[in-house]
Amino acid sequence: MNFSFKLLWVALVQIVTVFVLLVVVFLGYAGFATHSARGKAEALCKSIPVGTEARVAETAIASIDTDPRLRFSSENRLGAGFYGALLDRWFCTVSISDGKVIENEVRLID
Repeated sequence: MNFSFKLLWVALVQIVTVFVLLVVVFLGYAGFATHSARGKAEALCKSIPVGTEARVAETAIASIDTDPRLRFSSENRLGAGFYGALLDRWFCTVSISDGKVIENEVRLID
């Protein structure tokens, strides 16, 4: 092997190593972000159990730290979402009837 080929080989190995590290870091971030978003949605739904007054559910959803565009409210459904990795969004959706929570659900939307 001549000297220039050895330098080329070292450069190639370094480039491949950096690429592999970037892929590993990205996958780690994606896993962490998805886990974090799901955990936040589950925590929100656990804080609004079935039987809770609708006012309490509205207050909990309004006070949660999330993007305002990920909150929604209608006459019989409330909810908030959290961003995961890439385009993943985890939502806690609460159904209301007669002024009480009758169902809460955590759901992945991508």
